[in-house]
Amino acid sequence: MIPLGGLTNTVLNQQVVLPPLTNATMPQAVFSQPFDLKGNRNVRITAGAQVDNAWADLDVDLVNEQTKEVAESVNTPVEYYSGSDSDGAWTEGSKSTDATISSLPAGKYSLKVEGTWQNWQTQMPVSVKVEQNVNRGVNFICALLILLIMPIIGLIRKVSFESGRWKDSMFGSSSSGSDDSE
Repeated sequence: MIPLGGLTNTVLNQQVVLPPLTNATMPQAVFSQPFDLKGNRNVRITAGAQVDNAWADLDVDLVNEQTKEVAESVNTPVEYYSGSDSDGAWTEGSKSTDATISSLPAGKYSLKVEGTWQNWQTQMPVSVKVEQNVNRGVNFICALLILLIMPIIGLIRKVSFESGRWKDSMFGSSSSGSDDSE
């Protein structure tokens, strides 16, 4: 299916590796390779980690390469648990999380990925993906509802007019026809 606003464009798809933490609460940070964003298009950032019965709390900053300022910051907690019990196998959570932000000025950006994770003594591979011009279903639904307002109002007006026009007619559905026998 082609989105109504155009095609989604992947501008970054990279795996970065967070080195082991020095302690459980001090986050480590790494940067992605730079990438270009076009203006006036929304941006979806997806971060994933190979967690299994564990969690990773990832903060992803979108950094403007020219100004070195953080343009946007998103928190993408990743947690995935699985197991089995008397009811059978179960899973909870996901190995990736995404966040969609509104458009940013065109330019060259990079991601600063910072995180803490449950098994903090080992390195944490993190996959990051940045997409632009992402189709969001909520926009389509809102537009559809707005477009349906006028036809619904027109239908209500037509039914109201027709019922008023036929109200006093001898062929109206309210008369039983037995009054005309005299």
